[in-house]
Amino acid sequence: MNQNAVVKKILPNGNAEIEVVRKAACTSDCSKCKGCDHHPEQKIFIEAHNPIDAEVGDLVLVQSSTSNVLKGAAAIYVLPLIMMCAGYFVSGTLAEGLRILISMLSLAAGLFICKLVYNSEAKKRSLTFTITHKLR
Repeated sequence: MNQNAVVKKILPNGNAEIEVVRKAACTSDCSKCKGCDHHPEQKIFIEAHNPIDAEVGDLVLVQSSTSNVLKGAAAIYVLPLIMMCAGYFVSGTLAEGLRILISMLSLAAGLFICKLVYNSEAKKRSLTFTITHKLR
């Protein structure tokens, strides 16, 4: 994923602190969405590798690794779904209402497991940002 950013400061380790304008998930096209009157953009500050020696104030193109994000998203969506289906089919000889209850409890267990994994992975975030080139 590529996005534009502004270098705000150079860190002692040679990396750069960059400012990225985060757009709304709805792409801020309110004429199509009609879900809100105004959705402000957010400015976030991120540490990025600076192999091109960009300087403070430079407008740069930043590339982020997305493979780990995609793997995590797949796990978060798929694991609870698999557990819900497994809970339903494993309890095959029970009454329908009980099977549904067991499947919902299995779904909740899957979500709980995802939350535990997310919290443990949050400490070792592997999402990295790299400045690829200057735009001006």
